[in-house]
Amino acid sequence: MNMDSKQILKNLIIAQWIVLFAAIFIGVIERQYLPDSLRIYLEEIAKVEMTLAETANLSIILIALVAYLISSAGLLLYKGWGRWLYLYSNIVGFVIGPLLGPMINPPFAGTLDDLWAVLVGLTIGIIYFSDAKKFFEE
Repeated sequence: MNMDSKQILKNLIIAQWIVLFAAIFIGVIERQYLPDSLRIYLEEIAKVEMTLAETANLSIILIALVAYLISSAGLLLYKGWGRWLYLYSNIVGFVIGPLLGPMINPPFAGTLDDLWAVLVGLTIGIIYFSDAKKFFEE
């Protein structure tokens, strides 16, 4: 991996952070523009007490998010632990996410979520299947 490839990996990580936080921020803003029926639904489910399973799943997702942020910082520093933590935290997030139940994702936030998932996939491909993996094995 040449210097340009290192920069590509760093740019991917930074792009993920920007896209992830933009999706969260824009999602909060977009919520007010949802149709009334969807906003009412969101308000109603917010009033319902979470089950033990839902609380556990949400806790796991939050832990995976923290692990993702720590691991992506590890990738920026080319740490071996960052590579495997990045992979596992994303696997956990993608597996547990659907167990949280139905989600309403406004259009721009949803598009950013999809873009974030693509960037994660590209990053996993680079750190495991390109010559970049040698930087994490040193």
